[in-house]
Amino acid sequence: LILETTGHDSASSLGVALFALTSALSRIVVGILSDKYQAYFTRFHWLTAGAFCAMIGQFLVSLMDLTGIMAGTCLMGLSFGSFYTIIVPMVNEMYGNLEF
Repeated sequence: LILETTGHDSASSLGVALFALTSALSRIVVGILSDKYQAYFTRFHWLTAGAFCAMIGQFLVSLMDLTGIMAGTCLMGLSFGSFYTIIVPMVNEMYGNLEF
């Protein structure tokens, strides 16, 4: 919708594809990295990094040019995928299996 309002009708499907691709890739990569580097970074640190990516992505989209929108879409896809990968084990670590 944002791409259509800026006059780039043909790029809207590319934006959706980029979001889906980066979301899927970040689920895999963040899942592996968060398990591998568990001694160095807590899951909350990964969640904070994902929120930071979302914040930068929202800023880039607000610039309303094609390059900023595409880069922001990629960053928001990364944060969306990492959030759903990290939140389940983080809640399990915080509250345990009984409450989960």
